[in-house]
Amino acid sequence: MINYTEGKQILTSRKILRMVRPEDLDFVHELHSLDETDQFNTLGIPSDEHETKILLNQWIEAFQVTPVSGYTFIILHHQSKNH
Repeated sequence: MINYTEGKQILTSRKILRMVRPEDLDFVHELHSLDETDQFNTLGIPSDEHETKILLNQWIEAFQVTPVSGYTFIILHHQSKNH
């Protein structure tokens, strides 16, 4: 079953998909700095955290405009009471 909450996240029995937030900066920077990520990411490895912050802010701005011009999600594992 899929649950839509306030249009900003999607909940399933195992996952939470939510829009990126400013507090995700450290995680996004770490992820984009991995060689494994760089193999599939056309943006390349960011030179520093400031460069990642600019990208993150662009993603956030993209879903705050009307009409929405882009969606970027964080996928989290959901700890269900049934597991």
